[in-house]
Amino acid sequence: MKKNAIERNVRDCDPHLVASLHDQVKDLKTQLNSLRQQVNETSKKLGKLNAQQKNIDKNDTERISDISKDIQALQTTAKIIKDEIKLKSASLSSMEEELITEAHKIPNMTHPESPIGDESNAFIAYQSGNLLKLAHHIDQQGNKSKDIKIEENINGNLTQEFKQGDKNSRLQYKDNSDLCESLDIADFQTASKVSGSRFHYWKGYGVFLEFALIQYTLQKAVQYGFIPYMTPELVRSSIVDGCGFRPRPSLNTESSSKNLNQPEPSQIYRVEPVALEERSIGDDPLCLIATSEIPLTAIYSEEILHERSHKRTISPNVSKKSGINNDNSETVSKAYGHKETTIVDQLKKSPGSWFGNGKIFAEYANWQNLYNLDEDYDIDEEHKPVEKPSKSNKTSELPIGLAGFSHCYRSEAGSRGKDTKGLYRLHQFSKVELVVFTPSGTLPSSPKNNTNQGGLQNKKNILETDKDTEPNERGIDISNAALDYLVSFQKDIFESLGLTIRILDMPSQELGASAYRKYDIEAFMPGRGNWGEVSSASNCTDYQSRRLDIRYRPSTLSSANLEKNSAKPVESGDISSSGGNRATEFVHTLNATACAIPRTVAAILETHQQADGSVRIPKVLWPWMSGIRVLR
Repeated sequence: MKKNAIERNVRDCDPHLVASLHDQVKDLKTQLNSLRQQVNETSKKLGKLNAQQKNIDKNDTERISDISKDIQALQTTAKIIKDEIKLKSASLSSMEEELITEAHKIPNMTHPESPIGDESNAFIAYQSGNLLKLAHHIDQQGNKSKDIKIEENINGNLTQEFKQGDKNSRLQYKDNSDLCESLDIADFQTASKVSGSRFHYWKGYGVFLEFALIQYTLQKAVQYGFIPYMTPELVRSSIVDGCGFRPRPSLNTESSSKNLNQPEPSQIYRVEPVALEERSIGDDPLCLIATSEIPLTAIYSEEILHERSHKRTISPNVSKKSGINNDNSETVSKAYGHKETTIVDQLKKSPGSWFGNGKIFAEYANWQNLYNLDEDYDIDEEHKPVEKPSKSNKTSELPIGLAGFSHCYRSEAGSRGKDTKGLYRLHQFSKVELVVFTPSGTLPSSPKNNTNQGGLQNKKNILETDKDTEPNERGIDISNAALDYLVSFQKDIFESLGLTIRILDMPSQELGASAYRKYDIEAFMPGRGNWGEVSSASNCTDYQSRRLDIRYRPSTLSSANLEKNSAKPVESGDISSSGGNRATEFVHTLNATACAIPRTVAAILETHQQADGSVRIPKVLWPWMSGIRVLR
């Protein structure tokens, strides 16, 4: 655990101290239980003596005197024990608080395939786009040596050619700040006067562009089976902390501090309550959210969920390595959507293909499009019937997918001087976020050469592995497949916007506290002359669920229960969701940026600018741009 913390560059945690505190807490609880038992035994003795005292002949003064002395001695003993309990309880409370504080400093474990080190060790899992040749040319000129090092790890060939040839190579690219000014779609100067640096006003068609991206992303999220939310933007400090963010600022105000034992500065704004009735929250003050991941994940805090009843059907011969899965088969265990079409059918118009095991998770999850969105709907059709949306109560059946829109607030502490111009690094911005809750188990792979996709066959087929095979070789981790599903969504969004992107498997020092594995999606921004992060996706396993107490009761035939009950026959067909009284487990949580609006706008402006200074609007955004196709 200490080695993992060092590899993640987390210097302010001490696993040995946590282990010591845990043992001390455990010992104190044992002592307190023993003392409480002594109090109970003393109380019973006192009760017996009091009963005896009532039944003694009043003339037997000697016996009365002896019993009175015994009662007094026991009362003295009980008082001493109770005082000791009071002291030890106070000590336990203090020690438990210290244990929680220190334990929260320990980061999540790291996926064995994640690169070790800083961002220069990131591995490119995928890249595509029209500006790849320009991006490689800039890298070869020596811009950002860390990018050159990343380029040495390219996996596979370029997926598209640079279509615009010499004409674009001679174009003098403007950055997004200059384009916002020339197109009159954002005002940074006035925002600086009103709010300070790193704020902006959207204006004119900049407003339409923001809302177009929000509408497009949410519609796409619903098509992928996510339930849309608009979240609170103020949450309790304990919730922020439970999600792995530091709600309280440290003494170190700059991440460049030479003291490596100091934690990274907090990116969270804490709110000072004004109303008297709000001051009772005491040590759990409200904070502005840095991402809607926080309130979305907290929806299920202190709750017990259930594994949903469904048939698990997994395509044979699926690679566990990340990358693009170009399997075009459309065999799925259960239909998605109101027209009984599968998620693969719904998304077959998508410009890209699945990332890694994303399709496998789609087949497993069986999510439905609850809102019957029709992207081909013509607003001029007067007589087209409007279907009533399906009811979408808060579900408690795993897996669960949520899409949340919110404004986000970040202090950007430690980033002084970085990307201060334009839209790239702001204190306040809009974002659509995806959050997924999954069971902690694995998906059983279909036996080799078995083309029967009719559902779970039998226990023997599921567990048919070599004796020397590691547990994770029996199938695909559900949450890892869900991570690939999230990246598939992100890839679909950014490629449909015509951006040049690459997907990076991020190294240990870039994972943050909660992520077990993280992918960053970068867009090449020719105006900046560099790649810029526009999105990320993380698998947090049970890191957040342990802190927020989000549990689930495994289904009867989950992968874990199958192994425990291998002697019992398994009926083919549906997996039961009846939980009974089986022990609960912690869910796995994942999150992904569906679309961070300002950075995506920056990438669109710089990518689609033309020689005359205008910018072409991606076609997928046209329905929300009031007829505007080009910004001039």
